[in-house]
Amino acid sequence: MAALFVDIQAAYYEVSRKLIFRGDPLLAVDSAGDPSNTAHLGELVHQLQRAGALVLLGVSAAEQALLYDCVAFSQWSLVGSEVSFLATQGARPGDGLADVLFGSLFAVALRHIKRACHAAGISAQAAGALVGCEDSVLPLDWADDLATLADFECPTQLSEQLPTLASITISTLELLRFRVNLGEGKTELLVDVRGPSAKQIRGQLLAPPAVLALPTGHRIRFAPEYRYLGVVQAPRDTGRRDVELAVQRAHAAWSHALPRRLKQAWMAGRVLPAAYATLCTTVAASERSLAPLMGFFQRAARQIVGSWRYGHVLSRPLLVVLLGLSTPEDACCISRVRLTLQLLLKAPPRVGELFEAAWDRSIPWCELLVAACQEVAAGLPGGAAVITRQFLRAHAAALFRVCRHLSRYGSAYKALQAIWDGMLTAKVTAVIGQHQPMRCGLCGASLPSRQALAAHVHRKHTVVSSLTHYTNGTVCLWCHHEHFSTDRLKYHLKTTPACMHGLRVVVGHAYEYGTGTKRRGPGRHRRLPALRLPGPLNATPAQRAAAAAGRLCTEDELRQERLLLLGSADVYAWPSAEVPADDVLQVAPQLQDGPDGTGSTTTAEQPKPPQVRPRWLRFQTEAEGSVEDDQGSAGAFSSVASLGPGTRYLVAAIVLESILVSLGYSAAGSPWSSRCRPGFRLLRQALDSCERDDKAEPPRMLRRLLDATVSFRMACHHVQQGGGILFPSVVNGLVVQLWRALMPTAKIWADSNAGFPVFVAAHPECAAIVTQQLRTGGRLFPVDLVLRQVAVHRSTLLSSRS
Repeated sequence: MAALFVDIQAAYYEVSRKLIFRGDPLLAVDSAGDPSNTAHLGELVHQLQRAGALVLLGVSAAEQALLYDCVAFSQWSLVGSEVSFLATQGARPGDGLADVLFGSLFAVALRHIKRACHAAGISAQAAGALVGCEDSVLPLDWADDLATLADFECPTQLSEQLPTLASITISTLELLRFRVNLGEGKTELLVDVRGPSAKQIRGQLLAPPAVLALPTGHRIRFAPEYRYLGVVQAPRDTGRRDVELAVQRAHAAWSHALPRRLKQAWMAGRVLPAAYATLCTTVAASERSLAPLMGFFQRAARQIVGSWRYGHVLSRPLLVVLLGLSTPEDACCISRVRLTLQLLLKAPPRVGELFEAAWDRSIPWCELLVAACQEVAAGLPGGAAVITRQFLRAHAAALFRVCRHLSRYGSAYKALQAIWDGMLTAKVTAVIGQHQPMRCGLCGASLPSRQALAAHVHRKHTVVSSLTHYTNGTVCLWCHHEHFSTDRLKYHLKTTPACMHGLRVVVGHAYEYGTGTKRRGPGRHRRLPALRLPGPLNATPAQRAAAAAGRLCTEDELRQERLLLLGSADVYAWPSAEVPADDVLQVAPQLQDGPDGTGSTTTAEQPKPPQVRPRWLRFQTEAEGSVEDDQGSAGAFSSVASLGPGTRYLVAAIVLESILVSLGYSAAGSPWSSRCRPGFRLLRQALDSCERDDKAEPPRMLRRLLDATVSFRMACHHVQQGGGILFPSVVNGLVVQLWRALMPTAKIWADSNAGFPVFVAAHPECAAIVTQQLRTGGRLFPVDLVLRQVAVHRSTLLSSRS
C-alpha cells in the first residue's frame, strides 16, 4: 500500500481564473522532459484550451456569468492607503467564493488523476473492487490538502508503479498552475510493504536518503509518518502518536497567569478543544492509551481547583467533579458518536460507501465506534438497544442531544457515581492468577502471585533484560549495524553469539538509564533492513592473538577467554544470577496487621475490641459550618476515620443538609442512563451555579454537595460497624428505600418520643441504647465530638475495617 500526500503552496491566492472561466489557448505541456511521462496530459490540455473548468464540470452559462461578476472586480487595499488593487487571480482564504474557485479546478485535477491512474493499471482495490465500489485510486482532499491512496498486488509491482503514481499526480497539478511544495514534511510518500521480497524492496526504497526520484525530475521523500489534517498517518498506527500530539497542543494552549474562573473558561474553550480535536479518529484501544492526556488533565485540574487547600489528597473523581469538564476518555467516546452520526448522515456518497463497507466488515476502528454508540445510547429515553446503522439514523437527533448533555455533565456523573460506590472500597491492583504472595530469591522483591513472579523473573533476571546493559541506542556496538529499533537490536544480540561475546569481553555495560524511552526526534523506519555503518572490525584479545599467528580463533579459545574473564563458558550465562529455581519461587509469609499497625506473621485470630460506652457525634449545621475553625479538612477527616475498631457501639447524632434527601444517583446502572438523570438534578444545579462572592474556589453549592455526600456515606459505614444515625426530620419513602439499600443490617424506624420527629437507623446491637436515650434525654444529647462535613477521604482506611 502507498499514500502520496501533496502540499500546494498558496493554493487559494494563486489559482488561475483564466483556467476556471474561459480556458487558456496557450496552455501546453512542458517539452523539456520525456514526452512519454506527460502523454496522459494531452486530452486534458486539449479540453482546457477550449473551455474552462466550470464548463468541464457542467456548470450552466448563467451561473458562470454570476460567479465571474462576483470576482471580476474584487479589490483590496493597504491600511492607511487610498490606493486599491485589483486581484487578477485567486481569492483570499475565508472568502465565500474561494472554495468554489479553487474547488472547481481542483476537481478537474482529481478526476484526471483517477482516470490516468486507471489507464496505467494503478488502483486501490481495498476501497474499490474488494468492497463492491469503483476500482480506481482513492484521492482524499480537504481544502488544499490532498492524499492519494493506492495498493498493489506485490512489493515488486509497488516499486515499479509508485513513480508512475507520483509523476501523474504532480504533473497534473503543475499543468493546472498549482505550485507543489516538495519540502520535508510537505509532499511525502508513506508506504507499507508486505509480501514476497518485501525486505529487499524496503531496503531499496527506505534506505537513506529514502527519496523517490521521478522521471519528471522531482524528488519525493519517504516518511515513517505524516500529519494529514493534524492526525498522524502511519502504516501500522497504534494511536499513541495521536495522543502525544494532543498533549503537545494542550501544553501549547495552556496559560498559568489567569484567575481561577478565567482559567477554567480558557481550559474549557481553548485548551481541551485543541487537545481533543483528533480523538475521534484514534485507534488506540488499550487502557493506558490516553494516559499522557489524562496526566495533563489531572495536573491542570489540580491547579484550577487548588488541591493544596485539601492537602493534595483529592482523588481523581473529586477532581473531575470540582472541575466540571469532560475527561479525555469521555470526550473520546462522545466525539466518536458524533463522527459516526456525521458519516451516516452527511458524508458524500463515496465516503458513505466506504464507511458502510468498513462497518459491515467490523474493522477495529468501527468496533470502537460501535462501543461508543452503545455507551451513549443508554441516555436515550427508551434505553440502549442494538446498535445498527438504521437505529443510529432513526435516532440521530436524540443522540445529538444526549451527546450535548453528556459533554457538559457526563464526566461529573461518572465521577460522582465513582465517589459513591468506591468510597468504601479499597483500591485493588489486578493480579494475574491466584493470589498467593511470592518472594523473588534473586532480588528479594515481593510479588502477589506465582504468575507475577514469573513475569518479574523474565523481565528483570533473564537474557533479554541482561542484554539491555550492552546497548546504547539502536546500533550494535560490536558489529556497527544500525537496526533502527531497540527491540530488533536485542533480538540481534540474542541470536548472534559473536557480537555478544565481544561486548561482554571487551565493551562491558554501556546502557545509560533513562535513554531507552527517550525520544530522539524523527527516526527511520523500524522495518528497514539492518544497515552497516562505517567503522572498524572489532576483535577480542584471543582473536587478535590468533590473527597475529596467521590462523582463525577456535571456539575452545573463545570459551577459555570467557571462562577466564567472565567466570562462565556460556556467552549467555551470568554467574551472579545463578540461583536454583526452588530458591527463586519461594512463598512469602502471610503478613497481617498487628495492633500497632505494623506487619505481623502470626496467624492467630485477633481479639475483639472491648465494649465501651457509646460516644455521640454531631455534624455541623450550615450555620455552624460558616464559621471557620482551626482544625481544617484533614483534622475533621482524621476524627471520623479514627472511630472504627476502638468503638464497639457508635451512635452519631447527625444534622445533614436537606440535599441528601434526593440522592437518586445511587440507583444501580450506568450513570449515563436516562433513568438516572433525574437523580443528578442537584449536581447539575451545583455545576451551573454562579457565585460572585468566591472566585478563587469551586462553587460553594458544589462543595456542600460533595461534603454532605461523603459524610453521609461514611456515617452509613459506621452504622454497619455497630453505630446509628439520628436524622431530626421527617423523610419520605425514597429516603427509606435508600437507607435500607445502604444499611441492610440496620434497624430503621421513626420516633417521636423525644418531643420532635426523629428518623433513626441503628445497628441491632445499639438500637436499645438509642431508644432509651430518645426517651430520657430528649434534645440534650451528650455530644462528645462535633465534626465538619468534608469530601476528603481515604477509601483504604475505611475498607480495612469492614
